[in-house]
Amino acid sequence: ARVAADAGAIDAASGVAYLSVLDRRAARAEPLRTGTILRLDLHQPGSQPLPATAGDPPGFRPQGLSLWSHAPDPRRLFVVNRALDAEGAEQQSVEVFEEQPDGLFHHEKTVRDALFAHPNDLAAVGPDQFYLSNDSGAHYALTRAFEALFQLAWSDVIYYDGAHGSIAASGRAAAAGVTVSADGLRLYLAETSARQILIFDRDTESGSLYWSGLIEL
Repeated sequence: ARVAADAGAIDAASGVAYLSVLDRRAARAEPLRTGTILRLDLHQPGSQPLPATAGDPPGFRPQGLSLWSHAPDPRRLFVVNRALDAEGAEQQSVEVFEEQPDGLFHHEKTVRDALFAHPNDLAAVGPDQFYLSNDSGAHYALTRAFEALFQLAWSDVIYYDGAHGSIAASGRAAAAGVTVSADGLRLYLAETSARQILIFDRDTESGSLYWSGLIEL
């Protein structure tokens, strides 16, 4: 079976990579198949991935993830979850895991917001705050297919302030990977259909984004 790591985050201090994993081939035949988060010690050649969580929420189908590791805040993993309900419809959410003394991340809470249309990736900027990229602005499969077919610029970036989501950048064509610079002052967004990386200056107080430039691929 092919096990795909959809996304990863590296803890530079410890040299540990955290991987979002789901067997996509099996999931096509078994829609209710779930995934998990694994950890890999990059300092140990030949080391095998090990469980990073003490347990996953029901129906866990992880996508993008981000590690928040800034003392004195507890270390947290934020993970996009495209879980399926009993009828096979996706239930978009962000799962938050917090590291405990046993060294594993325990599920802390589930975050949902009406603006989480079709999450792809996210970047944590605080213990409860993050940016989330919607690779599609459509909430339904049919309109999502229409958007993809004509490469419409319906996707966006959402800023979640710990309580509510707001649109931080819109009118993007298949917004995908998103990350924030080490100093937290810039956000980088991969715009897949346009084959470019967008650069935004970031207001660290409000979460607002301001256009800075782009890198063509």
